Amino acid sequence: MKTKKITALLLLIGVFAKAQDCKNYYYFSENTSIETRTVLTDGTFKEREVAKPTEVAVKGNEISSVYSSTKYDKNGKAGEPQIAKIKCDGSGLRISFQMPMMDDGVQPQEQFLFYPAAMKAGQQLESKVEFAINGKVKGKKMNVTFKIKDRKVVGPEKINTPMGMKDCMKIRFDLDVRFKIIGIGIPMKLEIHEWFAPGFGVVKTEAYKDGKLSETTTVTVTKNKK
Repeated sequence: MKTKKITALLLLIGVFAKAQDCKNYYYFSENTSIETRTVLTDGTFKEREVAKPTEVAVKGNEISSVYSSTKYDKNGKAGEPQIAKIKCDGSGLRISFQMPMMDDGVQPQEQFLFYPAAMKAGQQLESKVEFAINGKVKGKKMNVTFKIKDRKVVGPEKINTPMGMKDCMKIRFDLDVRFKIIGIGIPMKLEIHEWFAPGFGVVKTEAYKDGKLSETTTVTVTKNKK
Protein backbone atom coordinates (compact mmCIF):
# COMPACT_ATOMS: atom_id res chain seq x y z
CA MET A 1 0.00 0.00 0.00
CA LYS A 2 2.79 2.40 0.92
CA THR A 3 4.56 1.63 -2.38
CA LYS A 4 1.39 2.45 -4.33
CA LYS A 5 1.04 5.78 -2.51
CA ILE A 6 4.66 6.69 -3.26
CA THR A 7 4.19 5.77 -6.94
CA ALA A 8 1.03 7.90 -7.16
CA LEU A 9 2.84 10.80 -5.50
CA LEU A 10 5.72 10.57 -7.98
CA LEU A 11 3.25 10.58 -10.87
CA LEU A 12 1.58 13.70 -9.51
CA ILE A 13 4.98 15.40 -9.11
CA GLY A 14 5.77 14.50 -12.73
CA VAL A 15 2.54 16.05 -13.99
CA PHE A 16 3.10 19.16 -11.88
CA ALA A 17 6.66 19.52 -13.20
CA LYS A 18 5.43 19.41 -16.80
CA ALA A 19 2.81 22.06 -16.06
CA GLN A 20 5.47 24.23 -14.46
CA ASP A 21 7.68 23.83 -17.55
CA CYS A 22 4.84 25.23 -19.68
CA LYS A 23 4.60 28.34 -17.52
CA ASN A 24 8.34 28.97 -17.94
CA TYR A 25 8.08 29.40 -21.71
CA TYR A 26 8.44 33.06 -22.64
CA TYR A 27 5.34 32.71 -24.82
CA PHE A 28 3.20 32.81 -21.67
CA SER A 29 4.81 35.65 -19.71
CA GLU A 30 2.65 38.75 -20.09
CA ASN A 31 5.21 40.91 -18.32
CA THR A 32 7.73 40.27 -21.08
CA SER A 33 8.98 41.79 -24.32
CA ILE A 34 10.42 39.45 -26.95
CA GLU A 35 12.56 40.87 -29.73
CA THR A 36 14.09 38.95 -32.62
CA ARG A 37 16.82 40.41 -34.81
CA THR A 38 17.60 39.01 -38.24
CA VAL A 39 20.96 39.61 -39.94
CA LEU A 40 22.28 38.47 -43.30
CA THR A 41 25.40 36.36 -43.78
CA ASP A 42 27.67 39.40 -43.91
CA GLY A 43 26.22 40.76 -40.66
CA THR A 44 23.98 43.33 -42.36
CA PHE A 45 20.83 44.05 -40.35
CA LYS A 46 17.67 42.92 -42.16
CA GLU A 47 14.73 43.33 -39.74
CA ARG A 48 13.55 43.01 -36.18
CA GLU A 49 10.34 41.75 -34.63
CA VAL A 50 8.81 42.89 -31.35
CA ALA A 51 6.32 40.56 -29.67
CA LYS A 52 4.27 40.35 -26.50
CA PRO A 53 2.18 37.48 -25.07
CA THR A 54 -1.42 38.45 -24.26
CA GLU A 55 -4.59 36.72 -23.06
CA VAL A 56 -2.65 34.10 -21.12
CA ALA A 57 -5.09 31.50 -19.80
CA VAL A 58 -4.81 28.28 -17.83
CA LYS A 59 -7.42 25.55 -18.27
CA GLY A 60 -6.77 22.24 -16.59
CA ASN A 61 -3.22 21.19 -17.44
CA GLU A 62 -3.12 23.41 -20.56
CA ILE A 63 -1.84 26.97 -20.78
CA SER A 64 -2.44 29.16 -23.83
CA SER A 65 -1.73 32.66 -25.06
CA VAL A 66 -2.22 35.01 -27.99
CA TYR A 67 1.20 36.03 -29.29
CA SER A 68 1.09 39.49 -30.89
CA SER A 69 4.07 40.64 -32.96
CA THR A 70 5.11 43.38 -35.38
CA LYS A 71 8.06 43.38 -37.78
CA TYR A 72 10.16 46.45 -38.57
CA ASP A 73 12.43 46.67 -41.60
CA LYS A 74 15.96 48.15 -41.61
CA ASN A 75 14.45 51.64 -41.98
CA GLY A 76 12.16 51.18 -38.98
CA LYS A 77 8.99 50.86 -41.05
CA ALA A 78 6.42 48.64 -39.33
CA GLY A 79 4.62 45.84 -41.13
CA GLU A 80 1.14 44.51 -40.46
CA PRO A 81 0.74 43.13 -36.90
CA GLN A 82 0.68 39.34 -36.74
CA ILE A 83 -1.15 37.12 -34.27
CA ALA A 84 -0.26 33.54 -33.38
CA LYS A 85 -1.79 31.17 -30.84
CA ILE A 86 0.45 29.21 -28.48
CA LYS A 87 -0.60 26.14 -26.47
CA CYS A 88 1.23 23.90 -24.02
CA ASP A 89 0.31 20.86 -21.96
CA GLY A 90 2.02 17.74 -20.66
CA SER A 91 2.61 16.46 -24.21
CA GLY A 92 4.48 19.53 -25.45
CA LEU A 93 4.31 23.00 -26.99
CA ARG A 94 2.31 24.04 -30.07
CA ILE A 95 2.94 27.26 -32.02
CA SER A 96 0.45 28.26 -34.71
CA PHE A 97 0.87 29.89 -38.07
CA GLN A 98 -1.70 32.66 -38.29
CA MET A 99 -2.86 32.80 -41.88
CA PRO A 100 -4.47 35.98 -43.25
CA MET A 101 -7.98 36.04 -44.68
CA MET A 102 -8.17 34.84 -48.28
CA ASP A 103 -9.63 36.91 -51.11
CA ASP A 104 -12.76 34.77 -51.00
CA GLY A 105 -13.30 35.73 -47.35
CA VAL A 106 -12.49 32.26 -46.02
CA GLN A 107 -10.16 32.03 -43.03
CA PRO A 108 -7.70 29.12 -43.47
CA GLN A 109 -7.58 26.50 -40.76
CA GLU A 110 -4.87 27.11 -38.16
CA GLN A 111 -1.85 24.86 -38.33
CA PHE A 112 0.65 24.26 -35.54
CA LEU A 113 4.31 23.34 -35.18
CA PHE A 114 4.63 20.80 -32.37
CA TYR A 115 7.57 20.60 -29.94
CA PRO A 116 7.19 17.42 -27.84
CA ALA A 117 8.00 17.55 -24.13
CA ALA A 118 10.69 14.89 -24.60
CA MET A 119 12.98 14.99 -27.64
CA LYS A 120 15.84 12.76 -28.73
CA ALA A 121 18.38 12.83 -31.55
CA GLY A 122 17.02 11.43 -34.80
CA GLN A 123 13.38 11.87 -33.77
CA GLN A 124 11.03 12.73 -36.62
CA LEU A 125 8.67 15.56 -35.65
CA GLU A 126 5.21 16.45 -36.89
CA SER A 127 5.48 18.49 -40.07
CA LYS A 128 2.04 18.86 -41.59
CA VAL A 129 2.21 22.62 -42.12
CA GLU A 130 1.10 23.54 -45.62
CA PHE A 131 -0.94 26.55 -46.68
CA ALA A 132 -1.45 29.10 -49.45
CA ILE A 133 -1.96 32.86 -49.47
CA ASN A 134 -3.79 34.63 -52.29
CA GLY A 135 -3.52 38.34 -52.90
CA LYS A 136 -2.51 41.06 -55.35
CA VAL A 137 0.76 42.87 -56.06
CA LYS A 138 0.45 46.07 -58.12
CA GLY A 139 -2.95 44.90 -59.31
CA LYS A 140 -1.75 41.46 -60.39
CA LYS A 141 -2.96 38.27 -58.74
CA MET A 142 -0.38 36.45 -56.68
CA ASN A 143 -0.43 33.07 -54.97
CA VAL A 144 2.17 32.00 -52.41
CA THR A 145 2.33 28.46 -51.04
CA PHE A 146 4.33 27.34 -48.00
CA LYS A 147 5.20 23.77 -47.08
CA ILE A 148 7.26 22.44 -44.17
CA LYS A 149 8.59 18.89 -44.45
CA ASP A 150 11.21 16.47 -43.09
CA ARG A 151 11.25 18.08 -39.64
CA LYS A 152 13.76 16.23 -37.49
CA VAL A 153 15.69 16.54 -34.20
CA VAL A 154 19.44 16.74 -34.85
CA GLY A 155 20.39 16.47 -31.18
CA PRO A 156 21.32 18.43 -28.03
CA GLU A 157 23.54 21.48 -28.34
CA LYS A 158 24.55 24.21 -25.91
CA ILE A 159 24.63 27.67 -27.49
CA ASN A 160 25.39 31.20 -26.33
CA THR A 161 22.41 33.56 -26.57
CA PRO A 162 21.69 37.17 -25.51
CA MET A 163 20.12 35.58 -22.38
CA GLY A 164 23.24 33.53 -21.61
CA MET A 165 24.12 29.89 -22.35
CA LYS A 166 21.14 27.69 -23.16
CA ASP A 167 20.83 23.91 -23.38
CA CYS A 168 18.95 23.39 -26.64
CA MET A 169 17.70 20.74 -29.00
CA LYS A 170 18.67 21.51 -32.58
CA ILE A 171 15.91 20.92 -35.13
CA ARG A 172 16.13 21.05 -38.91
CA PHE A 173 13.44 21.08 -41.60
CA ASP A 174 12.87 21.98 -45.23
CA LEU A 175 10.73 24.98 -46.16
CA ASP A 176 9.39 25.09 -49.71
CA VAL A 177 7.96 28.41 -50.87
CA ARG A 178 6.45 28.97 -54.30
CA PHE A 179 5.40 32.37 -55.65
CA LYS A 180 2.99 32.35 -58.59
CA ILE A 181 2.33 35.64 -60.41
CA ILE A 182 0.30 35.85 -63.64
CA GLY A 183 0.73 32.10 -64.09
CA ILE A 184 4.51 32.05 -63.63
CA GLY A 185 5.79 29.93 -60.74
CA ILE A 186 8.94 30.93 -58.83
CA PRO A 187 10.10 28.23 -56.38
CA MET A 188 12.37 28.85 -53.37
CA LYS A 189 13.72 26.07 -51.17
CA LEU A 190 15.25 26.76 -47.76
CA GLU A 191 16.78 24.53 -45.13
CA ILE A 192 15.98 25.78 -41.63
CA HIS A 193 18.06 25.09 -38.51
CA GLU A 194 16.35 25.93 -35.22
CA TRP A 195 17.58 25.86 -31.62
CA PHE A 196 14.82 25.14 -29.13
CA ALA A 197 15.45 25.42 -25.37
CA PRO A 198 12.99 23.08 -23.57
CA GLY A 199 10.97 24.98 -20.99
CA PHE A 200 12.00 28.33 -22.52
CA GLY A 201 11.39 28.51 -26.29
CA VAL A 202 13.11 29.02 -29.65
CA VAL A 203 16.28 31.08 -29.20
CA LYS A 204 17.94 30.97 -32.63
CA THR A 205 17.10 30.17 -36.26
CA GLU A 206 19.30 29.91 -39.34
CA ALA A 207 18.09 29.77 -42.96
CA TYR A 208 20.20 28.11 -45.67
CA LYS A 209 19.72 28.51 -49.41
CA ASP A 210 21.54 26.19 -51.82
CA GLY A 211 23.55 24.88 -48.88
CA LYS A 212 24.82 28.33 -47.85
CA LEU A 213 23.81 30.34 -44.78
CA SER A 214 21.41 33.08 -45.85
CA GLU A 215 20.32 34.72 -42.58
CA THR A 216 20.33 34.27 -38.81
CA THR A 217 17.62 35.22 -36.33
CA THR A 218 18.29 35.48 -32.60
CA VAL A 219 15.86 36.10 -29.75
CA THR A 220 16.16 38.47 -26.80
CA VAL A 221 13.68 38.19 -23.91
CA THR A 222 13.33 41.16 -21.56
CA LYS A 223 11.31 41.27 -18.35
CA ASN A 224 9.44 44.56 -18.11
CA LYS A 225 9.47 46.52 -14.87
CA LYS A 226 6.06 46.64 -13.20
